[in-house]
Amino acid sequence: MALTSKREAFRVDTVARGLDLTRTTYVKSYGNYVANSATTFEAGQPVSLNAAGEIIVHAGADTRPFGVAKYNKDTTISAAISAEPIQFALAGSTATLAHTGLIDHGGANTGGLRITALATGGTSYVETTDFTYVSATGVVTQVPAPGGSIPLLTTVYAWYQYNLTAAELLRDGLNFWQFSDDVTIQGGKVTVITGSCEIYTTQYNAARTWAINDDVTIGAVGDGAAGLYDQNSTSANNTSIGRVIQLPTADDPYLGIQLY
Repeated sequence: MALTSKREAFRVDTVARGLDLTRTTYVKSYGNYVANSATTFEAGQPVSLNAAGEIIVHAGADTRPFGVAKYNKDTTISAAISAEPIQFALAGSTATLAHTGLIDHGGANTGGLRITALATGGTSYVETTDFTYVSATGVVTQVPAPGGSIPLLTTVYAWYQYNLTAAELLRDGLNFWQFSDDVTIQGGKVTVITGSCEIYTTQYNAARTWAINDDVTIGAVGDGAAGLYDQNSTSANNTSIGRVIQLPTADDPYLGIQLY
């Protein structure tokens, strides 16, 4: 789904990050919860209550979250990129993504990048079989035939999440106190969205091929997706907490989820 002309005209953020509050709808959103001093989370992430009744980022167990963090408690903020076009000129050549600092979900330089043949998603190429990448630099290397199957001089599309640079934080990642951490500056109090709601978030496993009405679960530790929303049919977890109502696109990288 592309942004409408009205939404584009009033766009504030230059990157897709966290929770899109212009479309997220909910009934309950109280700001009297206390965040654990050691935890970190970003807006749009699933959160839980610890034994002391404090808010912590969901640790990845196969359990329902308490709710959704409405604001950030972190100094490192991530953004999502969907369907970024790249090409490979020669067999075994490289392409450099528009951003560095990719977030890995499967270990160092693994699990954090999906490459598809179409801008709408569809069939995904296989990491290590068809391509490799370096998360720190955003450099992607094509694996040549006969092992790899990414065609040369043909546009393919990259899907990933990355950490905002210092310059991007200054331009787009700070609140009016000039901090990225919204919670600590307010005495550790955090607003949590609870109950049934519809959220539009970038805190999902970008390595999955999502579809409308996919069952959504909490990302598992073994998948490198703790603290994220993941695809029930693919994740090691299988507790359904919602369903997909909007797919990420190049113009609108947010995943829409109806949480039960």
